[in-house]
Formats: sequence, C-alpha cells, structure tokens
Amino acid sequence: MTFTRPLTLAAAGILAAAQAFAADLPRRTTYVAPAYTPPVFTWTGGYAGLHGGFVQKRATGLKNQNGFAGGAQLGYNYQMGGFVVGGELEASYLGGGKSKRNAASLVSIEQKWLGAAKLRAGVALDRTLIFATAGVATSKFDVQGVGNKDKWKTGYLLGAGVEHAFTDNLTLKAEYNYLRFGDQKVALAGGGVRKSELSDHVVKAGLNYKF
Repeated sequence: MTFTRPLTLAAAGILAAAQAFAADLPRRTTYVAPAYTPPVFTWTGGYAGLHGGFVQKRATGLKNQNGFAGGAQLGYNYQMGGFVVGGELEASYLGGGKSKRNAASLVSIEQKWLGAAKLRAGVALDRTLIFATAGVATSKFDVQGVGNKDKWKTGYLLGAGVEHAFTDNLTLKAEYNYLRFGDQKVALAGGGVRKSELSDHVVKAGLNYKF
C-alpha cells in the first residue's frame, strides 16, 4: 500500500501537467470557404435600343388613322435604393398614314416623324422596373387641302410602362404614350375654318442594350 500510493500521486501529477500543456497548445481550426453571393443587379447606366408598335393618330373632325410606329431610343438611368430616375431621347417613324377628309372638311393631315425628350421615374423590383414618363415631343404634320403646308408642332408626352432585365445587359419594355400637339386649323367644305385637336396614342415594345 505504501509503495503504490506514491505511484498513484505521481501519475495524477503527470496527468494534470499533460492536461495543462494540452490546453496551452494552439487549437487546429477547419477553414470554411465563404458562401458565394451573386452580384446585385442595378439599373444605373446608359442604354440604347429599338422599339416598334401601334399608333392611333387623332385629329378632331377627321377620321382617325391607325398604323405602325417604329424607331430607336437612347437613355440613362440612375438607381437610388429601390427608386430609379432617368432620361431618354426617342425618334420614331409613324407610317405616314393620313387623317382622311370627311364630308365637313377639305383637309387631310399626314404625320410621319416624331421626336421626344422624356424623363422617367419608377420603382425597381430587382430586375423589373415599373415607371412613369413625361416630356416634350415634336412631330411633322403635312396639311393637304386649302392652304397646303408642312409644319413641325411641339407638344407634351405622358406615359407609363414596365421593363424587365433578362440579363445584366438586355432588357425588354412595354410602354404606352399619350401625345398632344395643340390645334390645327381645318377648312370646312361649306366655308369657314375650325380648329382640329392633334393627338397620338402609342403602344409599343422595345429592346434595350444596357452599357
């Protein structure tokens, strides 16, 4: 008994010392690679694209003229959180159809070209942008009948649309625009003159490339 007790005490001391030494040793850690986080899409940047669609040209007192509208656009967007603002320049060809004469008028009006400078503002839902637009538009009207003349008229534009980014560079949009160009004097068949209000309704789709 007297011989084993010192051995037991010595073994306990050695075990305690080993535990203390092991506690002082640096611990080996396992490296964990950070999770991949895809880049967040942003609408900020310039873009250019093409559009095509349908236009209804109206001149009160004349028959409405429906036709194709097509052209190009160039713009820039800036995103602040979920809010997007931007500007756009647009040029369109409106098919050249005439607002035809009726029994009361001696005049027909032809509208071929349209240019617009627009501001856009909207809400970004990740890759989908819902926006409203407003701006200034100018268009050439060829008046045929009594006192034939060609004239550029300036008016205003209001509209709304939705745009979706299918990739980081390609977006597709659908948009509606209402345009108002003021009045045009129209000669009447029975004599006299009256004013005809000129306006357009445009529904279009467009493809943009984002820089």
